[in-house]
Amino acid sequence: MLNINREEGHEHLYRDYFVDNYAYGAKDFKRRFRLSKDVFLRIVNALESRYEFFQLRYDARGRRGFTTLQKCVAAIRLMAMGESPDTMDDYMRMSKRTARESLYTLSRGVVETFGDVYLRKPSLHDLQELYAAHEERHGFPGMIGSIDCTHWKWKNCPVAWKGQYASGHHGSPSLSPIFDDLLNGKALDAPFTVNRNEYKYGYYLTDGIYPQYSTFVKAFRHPVEERDKFFKRRQEGARKDVERAFGVLKAKWHIVEHAARPLDLETLRYIMYACIIMHNMVVEDKRRNIAHYIPTEPRHVQFQPGTTDYLHRIVDIQDANKHRQLRENLTDHIFYGNNNDNEKRCTTHCHLGQWWSAADRGGSHLHTAAVRVIIPTIQTHIKVLHHSHTLAPKIISKCPIQAPRWWQTAIEDGSHHPTVVVMGFIFFRPRKVHTTSYQ
Repeated sequence: MLNINREEGHEHLYRDYFVDNYAYGAKDFKRRFRLSKDVFLRIVNALESRYEFFQLRYDARGRRGFTTLQKCVAAIRLMAMGESPDTMDDYMRMSKRTARESLYTLSRGVVETFGDVYLRKPSLHDLQELYAAHEERHGFPGMIGSIDCTHWKWKNCPVAWKGQYASGHHGSPSLSPIFDDLLNGKALDAPFTVNRNEYKYGYYLTDGIYPQYSTFVKAFRHPVEERDKFFKRRQEGARKDVERAFGVLKAKWHIVEHAARPLDLETLRYIMYACIIMHNMVVEDKRRNIAHYIPTEPRHVQFQPGTTDYLHRIVDIQDANKHRQLRENLTDHIFYGNNNDNEKRCTTHCHLGQWWSAADRGGSHLHTAAVRVIIPTIQTHIKVLHHSHTLAPKIISKCPIQAPRWWQTAIEDGSHHPTVVVMGFIFFRPRKVHTTSYQ
């Protein structure tokens, strides 16, 4: 039997990160565990006070078990790095079985402890704040958000179950959980007005795979008129939020980027929910959250399935006519009611895609190498290069591209953006644009 010195593993961990004269600072801790030390200690203290598994215990021979810090650090490191549980043996002095058990227990504990706050259904106050934020950022009144799907490969899926969880590209995704609360009356109505028409429920921006529901707004598949083309660009630009969210989530928690190893679906759900909750905790810690939790928010009245109100809600949601009417009203509102005439005509102003400026205002990071450019007809050649601080100010002053706020700040104070280097070449011929980007 191996003599694993658990006390030595705890002492190494404590000296490296948690003493006053630590070996690795706050930046190293956040880079390795994807959480600030304050958020991490908040999770540790909550789990220790609620679950016996995370409390320090002794076995029948009087040997001390693993501490709360050891178990939580091992679990979060597995989630952040996507490593095998066997890698915790050399540094944490922890066996593969204990590391895996710590991962599963922490995921379940985070969901049960913080799920009511960070996975809550939007209240009426939350919906109003989302309406205001999305209308200011994207110009869509009544927009709750965007819906899209991402795929997490299940490595240890039972052979008898294969084929039951097919890709959403081969069939419509399951939509029932999205609107269960709305149908059952658990979610309050949040009316909004667009083009002098009032709608009862908010909506989500989707792609073409989703059905024509009154709570979905899809882009025109083959737009012909300039009005429809402009709406298509704006709708697709606003939908970049959810795609960036998936990218940030997978970049932060590598466990959902790699193939899943658990054997049951419940564990997979807890791991995914725990990653989302801790991501939301990080956003709140940086003060970048839109909605704020109000514990005194009134509860919703629930309708029983089969009642008149329940059936009326189903008919309202699945009304294809309202779906088309809402899209037409939004198209008119965005095209004719847009105050930025230069952007609407796309002839006198060139700027990087709306998602970049929205990401800058929202505080999110740029994690993709895709650059969208609205096509103008100016006969000029633009080159944007961010390699040095001496070159960038000259280019910005001559270039009609609107530079993001973080770029201008970096030039003024002499700092350098740590991750993004963008080089764009735009050749202006009628309706031909060539854009490249390097990260």
